[in-house]
Amino acid sequence: MAEKTSTPQALALPPAIEQQLKQLPAVAANIKEFREFLKAGVDTATGYGKAVLGLGYIGFFTLWAGTRSQVGAHFPRLVLWSALAMGLSLFFYMLFEVAQSAVISFAYFGMVERLNVQPLNVALYGFKTDISNRYVKLLAVWRLVFLVCVALGFGGAATLIVGWIRTLAV
Repeated sequence: MAEKTSTPQALALPPAIEQQLKQLPAVAANIKEFREFLKAGVDTATGYGKAVLGLGYIGFFTLWAGTRSQVGAHFPRLVLWSALAMGLSLFFYMLFEVAQSAVISFAYFGMVERLNVQPLNVALYGFKTDISNRYVKLLAVWRLVFLVCVALGFGGAATLIVGWIRTLAV
């Protein structure tokens, strides 16, 4: 008698799991689209925050240049405190930008080194993982730097405005 060669029922997947497996490409596409959407949102928000900080620095230093002689004549310490606060804000902002540039550059240098010793697909996967981890860390640092820069910037601007109002009252 010839034996039947058929797949045992124990190895067959339940229909619900087979249906889920068929949907995996669509789920993967949705995840990819969502990640791209999130990245675009983070990039936009970060860019907007940096633009606002830049405009704030320009506005402050323009105001400071125009009022420091009048405010400084009556309240020289207020002018110095406002300049110190804004200078520290600008320092932390520039420190972050330089560090961010270095971190991203080093990731790309690492990619070049990987390509010399690893197959392309392995090097690309390693690079994507590395750059993703670096961006997560940079974003966490940026949150802190942004708050420090804004607090010092508003403190410096408020100090200058208080000095200007007090000068007008003299």
